[in-house]
Amino acid sequence: MFVWEKMKVAIDSFLSVLLIFLLVFSVSGCSKKAPEKSMILSQMDVDLLVQHKKNIDRITKKYDKILRKTKQQDRPAVVNKGKSEIDNFLRSKNLDPTFFMRKSKKILNGYIAFYKTSDAAVERRKKILKEQNLSEKEIRENIKAFKKEKESVFKELTDGLTDYEIELIRTNLKKIASVVKL
Repeated sequence: MFVWEKMKVAIDSFLSVLLIFLLVFSVSGCSKKAPEKSMILSQMDVDLLVQHKKNIDRITKKYDKILRKTKQQDRPAVVNKGKSEIDNFLRSKNLDPTFFMRKSKKILNGYIAFYKTSDAAVERRKKILKEQNLSEKEIRENIKAFKKEKESVFKELTDGLTDYEIELIRTNLKKIASVVKL
C-alpha cells in the first residue's frame, strides 16, 4: 500500500503541474496580441487602392459638402461620421481600414514623390515661371535650383519606403494616376 500512496502523490503532483501549465499557457495565449500585419507594400495593395479610391473619394466629397454647411462646433461629429462610413465601406470589402489607409498613404506619398520630381514637373515649373514674366536667366536659375531640390524632395517623400516599394510604385505610376488627380 505504501507504494500505491507514493504513486498517487506522484500522479497528483504531475496533474497539478500539468494543470498549472495549462492555465498559464491558456491565460498567456489569450493575452497575446494578434500577429502584426506587414506594412510592406505589394502589388495587391496598389490594386486595392486603385479599385477602392473612387468610392472613398465619393464618401469624402459627400462629407466635404456637409462640412461646408456645418457650424464649427459640429464639425468633429461630421468628420467622425464620414470616417465611420469609409471604415464601414472598407470592412464590407473585407479590408482592415487602418492598414488599408496606412498602406494607401505610403503609395500616395511615393506617387507624389515621382509626380513632383519628374521631368514633367520641371516643365510645369518652367511654364509657371514664364507666366510670371521672368527673364530667361531668372528662369534658368530657378529651374537649376528646382532640379537640385528634386533629390531631397524625393527622399523626404519616400522616407520609410524600401527600394522594392519605390520600384513597385514607379512601375504602377499610370495605374495610380488613373485615380489620383493632382
